[in-house]
Amino acid sequence: MLASEQFVKMMSDLMEIPDLIADEELNGGGIHETNTGGRLDVHVDFNYLTHKAYHRRLNILIYFNKDWKEEYGGYLDIWDKDVKKCYGEFAPVFNRACGFATSEISYHGVTPLTCPPNMLRKSFATYYYTKEAPVGWDGTKHSTIFKARPDEWMRGHLLMPAETSYNKVLHGWHLVKDKIKKAIGR
Repeated sequence: MLASEQFVKMMSDLMEIPDLIADEELNGGGIHETNTGGRLDVHVDFNYLTHKAYHRRLNILIYFNKDWKEEYGGYLDIWDKDVKKCYGEFAPVFNRACGFATSEISYHGVTPLTCPPNMLRKSFATYYYTKEAPVGWDGTKHSTIFKARPDEWMRGHLLMPAETSYNKVLHGWHLVKDKIKKAIGR
């Protein structure tokens, strides 16, 4: 249904994004489950699907959480481009769908979960693309870009930069390892 020609056309018209394409491979999409203590830092999604040469343009999330209570957290929060002001928070209640156009400033995240240990926050995510670049695209392709919420000084100034440095070192190590393997014929 979410990838049907009629639904994709309707979303294309509704969002005023011509020629949307459903991601039938669900790259990064599908069923997502998070338990108590889980969260998703505020971020902008990757903007380009390299193996298809598609530009990411739209996210749709559907929630499957019956009897979800406000105090359980797990809200989808939508932020301004500087991650200073939260424009909206949406509870992941049963049968709710949230959708938004993705762009270089479509910052969003999931607030920490405080649900009982036997509960999961369950959602289904699907993404839509176009072959044509969005208006104003400068040609820069990027993976997901994370930012800390305004009340997360330690995360923004220490933890996230440390994780970024670690990932760069790990990536560099993998490149060196691959070059060594190639040099010795493995």
